[in-house]
Amino acid sequence: MADKKISALTATTTTAAADIAHVVTDMGSTPTNKKITVANLFNTIPTTIGYGTTAVSSVTVSTTTQALDGKALFLCTGTGSAACIATMSDGSHVGQTVTIALIATAPTSFKITPSNFLDHTGGSNTKISIPTVGSNATLLWTGSKWIVTSLIGNAVTSTSYIRNIKKHQELIELTDYLAVSNEYLIRKFKDGGNYLIIDTYGDFLIIERDEVETICSTIWSDLYGPVSEEIPHILN
Repeated sequence: MADKKISALTATTTTAAADIAHVVTDMGSTPTNKKITVANLFNTIPTTIGYGTTAVSSVTVSTTTQALDGKALFLCTGTGSAACIATMSDGSHVGQTVTIALIATAPTSFKITPSNFLDHTGGSNTKISIPTVGSNATLLWTGSKWIVTSLIGNAVTSTSYIRNIKKHQELIELTDYLAVSNEYLIRKFKDGGNYLIIDTYGDFLIIERDEVETICSTIWSDLYGPVSEEIPHILN
């Protein structure tokens, strides 16, 4: 076979473990042409692995849905006092991994909805929640589902709070985040101090500040009996 430049060889888009690649060793002293199998090449990588700029995306997330697609690493900045949302389309190849990190400005909440998601907890969670700066999640595409391989910091899987509430986005904008208790999101109105409770279906209840003690006392009495001096008051 006549000699060819490497650039003139027929290209391939796939490799097998036993395939051979050309390397030049001892570059500092006596450069020598050698061969190495693809398996040995990737089993003995002699340096750290990083992403090129085309694999990384710096994005600002907000109440407008952000599509987190086509990159290996998303470095996200939140929008303060906002319920930030994002989506992920299906992966392009089996084994594809994506890391999503919140690196600045913690929002009220930040939830990512993969198009096809397999909850590793065995539950029915459909979203990844990344609520605090420094928290991050890594997902792997199986060919049909995204699965979580790591959750760092306060990142968790969660359900959706936006089925019906998305029709009333002004309620989110008028309230501040307080807490999440199992399937309930609790928020407080910025003006007036009333409370907003949203369940996982997006249905919501507004409790006026002046009625909180009466409502809580009634529920407490039903669960544990009448409030007395011997029983600490739930609101104390």
